[in-house]
Amino acid sequence: MAKIADSYFKADPWKIIEEGFDADHGTVAESVFSLGNEYMGVRGYFEEGYSGDTLLGSYFNGVYEKQKAKAPGYKGIVQETEFMVNSLDWLYTGIEACGEKLDLATSDFSDYRRELDLKTGLLKRCFVWHTKAGSVRLCFERVISMTDNEKAATLLTIKSIDFNGRFNVKSGLNFDTVHAGEKKLWSCSEHRAGENMCHIKGKTVATGMAVESFCIFDGSLVKKASESTGVKEDKKVYINYTVDIEKGEEVKLEKSVINISPLSDLTVPMALNELQGMSFNNVYSASKTGGAKPGRDRILRSWGIPRTSRESDSVYSRCFRPITEP
Repeated sequence: MAKIADSYFKADPWKIIEEGFDADHGTVAESVFSLGNEYMGVRGYFEEGYSGDTLLGSYFNGVYEKQKAKAPGYKGIVQETEFMVNSLDWLYTGIEACGEKLDLATSDFSDYRRELDLKTGLLKRCFVWHTKAGSVRLCFERVISMTDNEKAATLLTIKSIDFNGRFNVKSGLNFDTVHAGEKKLWSCSEHRAGENMCHIKGKTVATGMAVESFCIFDGSLVKKASESTGVKEDKKVYINYTVDIEKGEEVKLEKSVINISPLSDLTVPMALNELQGMSFNNVYSASKTGGAKPGRDRILRSWGIPRTSRESDSVYSRCFRPITEP
């Protein structure tokens, strides 16, 4: 896309709005609809995948990889380079309706709208998918916690308009990601699928930096599913749900995620305990009402001041007070 000014996004005081999808603006829109909380960040790529031009990007603060630089042909140039590496795809999802795969590069759809609410941090994307068996309205919502660094959640809503048939929805955690469209830089040491739950652990190939992730599923789709199967592949793990949907029926799939990186204070037992009480609504509600600044704790910790220290608030406020103060 040429770098020219245009009015692709709709004007709104607190929201970034995209009405109708234009593939020529796709990767730019992914950048604009990114979410982050200083601990982790994710580009606005489609949860269900997209066979057109896209850049899947999921990153963790402090997690990097290194590799040999291309030979420059002359002396005095570094031989090795380090970079923040594309990491775990914790949004990983796949959807089929009566065997027809959802892919907005090839699927027939209408009434597309995506918006990012800058007050609440909620990213929501909705459209009507016209399948051969009928039409359904799909809504994808995601949020990254602004109060608990490691937490995130998604909500998928499927509402039948005139569709009668079977849906297959798979969702889980995926380390089979590509960095900058070139290399796969993760190995997977652990992964398992339990009842409505997934766990995976990956390490970067060269630096050996570990990211461990857990997710749990809930919602009316889980309860209504006629079949749910845990699947483990080389670098991914997911649950495959089969559900029959009738005309006018609505089902929801909640996915709560905890991602542990080297900067996290959570242990695995702590993460498992936290996960049991998580839901999309409580992650969203906590972030919407605000709370502790995630980045503050890491800054103070790097100075040797624990987050529980009584001095932490005064130290931080003195160092990061608004520049308008005397």
